[in-house]
Amino acid sequence: MSILQKETLKRFCDYTGRKTLDEYSVMTGIERTRLFRLMHGAEMKLSEFEILQSFLAKKFDEGIDWQGIIQEAEEDKAAGEVTKDFRIQWERERRLGRYLEDSKKAA
Repeated sequence: MSILQKETLKRFCDYTGRKTLDEYSVMTGIERTRLFRLMHGAEMKLSEFEILQSFLAKKFDEGIDWQGIIQEAEEDKAAGEVTKDFRIQWERERRLGRYLEDSKKAA
């Protein structure tokens, strides 16, 4: 599930409150079985994304800051890669230190 899809569904559910799939279907015009699939990870079609975005914009004067969400996700990904690289480097240094200690003991 994409970040934008996840955020769209989250905001839609937050704003509308807990309802049945039938009630969500009446609000949006998206079939309830399709809504079920979307909420359980199926990829959203562009038309479905637009329907939910339009609903949020009309009812609550709030859409999603797409650029902000994408930028945040890219920053999180970059931070994760830095953390991963740091962890790998730290593990290498730890192993090298252990190897040098073992070499000194053996000599």
